[in-house]
Amino acid sequence: MASGSTPVWATSHPPLHTPPASSLPRSALPRSSHQPPSSPEAASDVSSLGSPPSHSPSSSSKPPASAAPSAAPSAAPSAAPSAAPSPPPQDDVDPELLKSFLHSSFNLQSVVSDPRAPSYYESFFADPTSDELPPPSSQRDPPPYLQGLSTESVDAFLRREGARSAAFHRRRERERDQAAAAASSSSPPSSPDRVDEDVARARETVPAIFFSPDFDLTDPAVFESLLINPTTNNTSSSSPGSQREAHQEQLTNHLDTVEVSLLSQVRRRSDAFFRETSRFQSLTELTDGGCADVDDLRERMESLKRVCVDEPNSVPVRHREKGNLLELQELVRAVRELVGAKDAVVAIMEGKGGREGEALREISRAKGIIREHSLTDLTALDGVFKSLNSYEKLIATRLCGTYVDDLLNYSLVDIEDNFSLLPGAKNLAECDMLQAASDLYCSRLQEQVKIMVKATVTECSADAAGAGGGGAPTGITEGVLKMTFAQFMGCLELLFDQILNVLNLSSSAHSFLSSNGVEMPPPAAAVAPSAGGLGGAAGGGSGNDKANSLSAAAELSHRSISELLRIRKDVHAGISLVEIKQLWDSILAFTLEVETYNMGVRAWGLRSTLLAQAKGFIERKHETHMKQLVSTLDSEKWSQCDMSAMRQASVDRLCSGRAAAGGETGAPGVGAGATETPVNVVNMAKVDGREFRVCWSALLLVQMVMEDLAAAAHFQNLSTDMVSKISELLRVWNSRTTQLVLGAGAIHSAAGLKSINAKHLALVSQCLGFVGALLPHVRAALMAQLPRKAHGLLGDVDRIKKDFEEHGEKVLSKFVSIVESIVENGLAPSILSVDYDKEVASGAPAKLSPFVDGVVKNVSKLHQVLATLLPDELLEDVFGRIFNYLGFKMIELFETANNSSKWSLPGTQPGKERLQAEIKEMVGVLGALAGIGGGAAGKLDGIEQKTRGMLGLQ
Repeated sequence: MASGSTPVWATSHPPLHTPPASSLPRSALPRSSHQPPSSPEAASDVSSLGSPPSHSPSSSSKPPASAAPSAAPSAAPSAAPSAAPSPPPQDDVDPELLKSFLHSSFNLQSVVSDPRAPSYYESFFADPTSDELPPPSSQRDPPPYLQGLSTESVDAFLRREGARSAAFHRRRERERDQAAAAASSSSPPSSPDRVDEDVARARETVPAIFFSPDFDLTDPAVFESLLINPTTNNTSSSSPGSQREAHQEQLTNHLDTVEVSLLSQVRRRSDAFFRETSRFQSLTELTDGGCADVDDLRERMESLKRVCVDEPNSVPVRHREKGNLLELQELVRAVRELVGAKDAVVAIMEGKGGREGEALREISRAKGIIREHSLTDLTALDGVFKSLNSYEKLIATRLCGTYVDDLLNYSLVDIEDNFSLLPGAKNLAECDMLQAASDLYCSRLQEQVKIMVKATVTECSADAAGAGGGGAPTGITEGVLKMTFAQFMGCLELLFDQILNVLNLSSSAHSFLSSNGVEMPPPAAAVAPSAGGLGGAAGGGSGNDKANSLSAAAELSHRSISELLRIRKDVHAGISLVEIKQLWDSILAFTLEVETYNMGVRAWGLRSTLLAQAKGFIERKHETHMKQLVSTLDSEKWSQCDMSAMRQASVDRLCSGRAAAGGETGAPGVGAGATETPVNVVNMAKVDGREFRVCWSALLLVQMVMEDLAAAAHFQNLSTDMVSKISELLRVWNSRTTQLVLGAGAIHSAAGLKSINAKHLALVSQCLGFVGALLPHVRAALMAQLPRKAHGLLGDVDRIKKDFEEHGEKVLSKFVSIVESIVENGLAPSILSVDYDKEVASGAPAKLSPFVDGVVKNVSKLHQVLATLLPDELLEDVFGRIFNYLGFKMIELFETANNSSKWSLPGTQPGKERLQAEIKEMVGVLGALAGIGGGAAGKLDGIEQKTRGMLGLQ
């Protein structure tokens, strides 16, 4: 290159925005997908992008005439060689880095090209054969990072790459011409099949990453993976240069495919676009014409309206004006009449008394005028309206007060005086004031009941406090709580008489008015004077459409009595059954009578309160019964207790189906083995002809059950609860008795028994039989009080009866266990002490051996105890079990002793006869015990037979 020419690297090539080669590592230098071709022939097939055309050494040093628009404007002018920067010495550049940079075909177009700027190819390759230099404005000094390069090396590089770029440009032009010719000859540009095929081929050929909406070539990772370190399908051992060339060729094909697809789509849609544009213009013109026609039509319609409509409309307008004037005239007349009525009312009010009815009629006439002519909208008459309302309220208050006073003073004696009610009721009816009078009467009647209740309770409380010697109560609640039951019942009776008297007079007054054609309307709202407290429970009417003042007063009476009962809830839970019955009967009778004045509406509030009182009493009574029963059982010494005549009579009533006929039985003190000593006493309890020896705990249990049955008969609403209460009492007695006697718990209980003997067992057996014999009668008594659907609850009583029978069976088996313990543990060893053969040989007198003699004595003692306590049928059952046990156990003990080495059965005939004679004597003695029937004694015969078989005797 001539020394005076402009350096090739100073022409209008795009700037290389890379750091100086000397400061970059080798791995950071840009790499292309191919190496420079080694021959001129290879240069013609190169497909690299962005390389400038090359110039032969003989050609001019001027660059192409068409320079890139984005070239730097500050390049040094070619006419001043001295102004060009001199290249730095060759020794200042790293040879390895320079070599790598010179031999790399870096795609500058993909780095520096802006898609929105004019095409770089069109400006760079516009005329590759032109030697015309670019304008001076497109030249600039090289960037700092290129100033260290040698001018000769860069010139050689650009010349070499320029040839490749020229070849690529010519090849592109040929491909475009061929594609255009083929497209014009094969199918019409708008063929959708061809376009779809091009799009499908582009999507199949071009990688999907180029179509991704997130594709960004400025992303370093994407840039490096696509251009610097591409991944090719060629995995053979080809050189890096070949791989880069293949990648460049692949990218070029992708670009061509996309361009062809875009051209096809443009050709396809161009005709439709222009056609729709023409249609849109036509529609716009039609719309504008239609709007102009509408405006013209509106102007013509307005003109027709002025001529044909507005002028004729003046006739009805004049007619309406005439009618309005007539209405105004009528309105003025009505106003004059209204003012005249108001003046008449004033004159009547200022005159003598007794003309309230006339004044009300004038007010009623004035109201009619107001309603007829709708004068309420006239603001000028507000003063007249207020005056009329004031006069009406004043007159109505006077009339209603007089009428209500007459109603409250209604007399059952002076009937003639009651007729004064009729004129007042007529005046109120004419003036439509009966409703106000009814409301006032309802309020006054309730107030009267309230004052009556408070006054009566306060007076009774003071009397009760004075009788008790205490100070005066501070309030009604305290006074009610301090009353005894008798004092409280006296207070209730007094209240009942006063309330019923007031309700009776009110009912008679209503009947009198009704018989004379005056029907009192129901009160608008039967509200009590105050909320809560005595006589002040809130009420919002009786809930009946036909409710009247009498119903409201009756409802208030119910609530007042309910409040009194609520105050004494805890007190009533601890009274006796007789007292709770008295309270129940008295209040229930009052409730039934008051309900007749309440138009048949049930007093559910008072009924529920009374039921809650009874339920509280039952619960408290049951808790007391449970504690008393458990305490009695723990201190029970299981000794016989006499049966009083009163208790026997109560049992007889239960057995005869009259359990509720008697009152509450006495409640004697609780004590271990306590006895009663009334005038008439019996030693044993009788049930259905059977006699039982009973203990105190059993008598107490039966007394509690009888009280619960009486409560169930009197409080039938609680009969279902009484079934569970009675069942719980029976279960507790049965289970606790089992623990104390069979479980020997009485030894460690408050009774302090030293042991559990046969006498205790016999009495327990008798008590179980006594209670078990009463259970069917208890069940029948409960069934008589229960509703039919609740009869299933009685299955609990049947299960308890079964538990009692099992308990009695265990007691009878305990007698056998006693004999078994004596025979096996105490008497069995004595068998070894007798040698029957030696006894006979020595000539000793015949006597029972210790073993047989012990069996006879112990069984006889047991019989002596049980014979006085058990009936004959149980005695026979117990000893039948004992004899059955002895029948196999004695033989078993003899055989066991014979099998041992210490003793053997007699071997001689006399010895065998001696043993047989002892068994026979034992059978005779035991069979002769009193009270034992032949069935039990017959079980002893088997002992003799088994003994003969054991000894081998015939």
